[in-house]
Amino acid sequence: MALVSLDDLDFQLRLDLSRDGSGTIDDPLAPQFQKLADRASVVVLRHVKREDDPWSEADAPDDIRAATLIVARNLWDEVDEPLSEAVVNLLRGRRDPTLA
Repeated sequence: MALVSLDDLDFQLRLDLSRDGSGTIDDPLAPQFQKLADRASVVVLRHVKREDDPWSEADAPDDIRAATLIVARNLWDEVDEPLSEAVVNLLRGRRDPTLA
């Protein structure tokens, strides 16, 4: 369900997760960081109203991936509002307008 890979999250948050000999992340905390990526993805998909037809890690546009990484950073840093102004601005063109 995540819009970003664990590798992307590792790089963005500077986690320095441990890897095996082939370069695959094998850190014992990897499942928790995967959950963080999943939660950040849900925040972004809800904002752009694509929960029913979401992108995947493989086909998410760059602006969606960037927004997801910012949301993940905000969640990691325990910011009060993970959907920051920077994220809203990145996603403005992707969001379907709400009818009043």
